[in-house]
Amino acid sequence: MTKPINNTGDRDMALLLPPKNSPIREHFDVAHLAEMVTTKKFVTYAEAKTSAKALIKNSDGVVSGVTYIVLTIADELKLITFGPKLGKKVLWNFGKIH
Repeated sequence: MTKPINNTGDRDMALLLPPKNSPIREHFDVAHLAEMVTTKKFVTYAEAKTSAKALIKNSDGVVSGVTYIVLTIADELKLITFGPKLGKKVLWNFGKIH
């Protein structure tokens, strides 16, 4: 069962988390997500992709993928992994930020 996260008191900003036993939980820190929501400091898709490209390129083949919590153009927070050729995979959709 997914649980809402809402540290702002704003009912419209409750986000859905993956179940505690889900392997997706290994890709992000709930406290970091809560901090992003309360401070409203989000990483855009473009910023994440640029950062992933630089990190993968400068890793000499050590890093094959990078995962970010990203604010999309549709105002959704998503957990996205960028692969070595910058292909993306959405691991989780936390929901809309209003």
